[in-house]
Amino acid sequence: MKRILSLFLALLMTASITACGNTAEETAAAETAAETETEPETEPSPLSQLEVKDMGGANYHIFDMNASADLQVNIPGDELTGELINDAMINRDSYVEETYNVVVDYTSVPIGEGLNALKKLVQAGDPMYNLAISTMQELANLVNGQFLYNMLDLPYMEMDKAWYSPMMAESLSIGGAMYTTASDIVPSVYQSPCCMFLNLKLYDDYGIDTDIYQMVIDGEWTLDELITIQKDIDRDLNNDNAWKAKDDFFGVGMQPTAETATAFLASANAPFFIKDGDTLTLEVNERAIGIMEKLASFCQNIQWENINDVINDCFKVDKALFLQHKLESAGVHLRDMESDYLVLPTPKADAQQENYMSMVSIWCTSFIGIPATAEPELTGYITEVLARYSHENMRSLAFDMVYKEKTSRDPRTSEVLDTLFDNLYLDFGMLYNFGGINDVATDVIFKDAPVSSSIERKRASVEAAVKKTMEAWFQE
Repeated sequence: MKRILSLFLALLMTASITACGNTAEETAAAETAAETETEPETEPSPLSQLEVKDMGGANYHIFDMNASADLQVNIPGDELTGELINDAMINRDSYVEETYNVVVDYTSVPIGEGLNALKKLVQAGDPMYNLAISTMQELANLVNGQFLYNMLDLPYMEMDKAWYSPMMAESLSIGGAMYTTASDIVPSVYQSPCCMFLNLKLYDDYGIDTDIYQMVIDGEWTLDELITIQKDIDRDLNNDNAWKAKDDFFGVGMQPTAETATAFLASANAPFFIKDGDTLTLEVNERAIGIMEKLASFCQNIQWENINDVINDCFKVDKALFLQHKLESAGVHLRDMESDYLVLPTPKADAQQENYMSMVSIWCTSFIGIPATAEPELTGYITEVLARYSHENMRSLAFDMVYKEKTSRDPRTSEVLDTLFDNLYLDFGMLYNFGGINDVATDVIFKDAPVSSSIERKRASVEAAVKKTMEAWFQE
């Protein structure tokens, strides 16, 4: 249509120029300009670059082992309902079934029951399931029992692409093996990144004039910036010399847990373990120690009656400028929060750090593994199809999942959310907590424990746990 319009305009121009007695050179210039009017070139979509194969009507069976199926929805209902994610999954599956001649079906069971069922099927050599969805914690346990397929051995699957997690393809693979990851296939993955929330009412009340969104986009949202903004804001409101979620006021509200500690360390790219070939070695360098000490300078050991007090009885009621938690809180806890808020990445160590790094919560039912008995050709191909389609067509709905009925007035919000989802991260130490190593970070950051001696007390148990896991990792 655009080319037809361009030609029509060119003819009008030629006629007008001729009627007005313009020169031949002017006429030629007009014709040349018209000829260069073409459709803009666009990059082909990743899905269109994958050869279309006929799967002969085979079943592709997804097994959702879900502890919170009402909150972390990974499978569609039976019909369109007008709910964005449900309808997007139905449309995705219909497209895949019609295009590739395959039947996509689901089983969803509570996590404990599902794990036992999957183990029995794999032990019996049954290839019933092609994709398993669960928490990272439980998938890691399946790796140790040799119940999952090495995804790097499957055809078609490109684990370092954006429709999985490129960072996790690097951090959770070793010696040519990788068994678990995140993917756009599973909608609840958009609830799993650890992040920060900023209370805009308090931001205005304190007269802070930093354009924090632009700081994020420019790559300058760092620990030092966070420390500066929240400095001197903590208030012991009842003067009881204790920091309590329900009683006091905070610059940064947070749960004093291992997940919070490791989320900050992940965002600062400060791992406890170094990969070298087929080995994984505990090595906490001076940089990581310095970051833990910097975190300890402002992270309060906040007391709570319910673990979510810091969200519901603190940040939500305007008693914390920032909240550190996971993105799931937006839909679960903050949906009816009166004050507006922004979602931010957890800050980088410094502006020289190349990327933001969003640690995923190992407790969200948002991650995938391939059962060890799955048929590789069908499984690899349709998993890749689903991942590419979902990345192209479902990630854009994450904004609505995060903000629900709230409205973000800043057009850069989608760009900041993409920053979270493009940089999903988890490493071996954060996933397996070898020998309780993550407890060291928790004690240092929240309880002022000494770093080096705390690590050395754990070293023997950590190294024994690493050895056991690596033996299972390199399964035959």
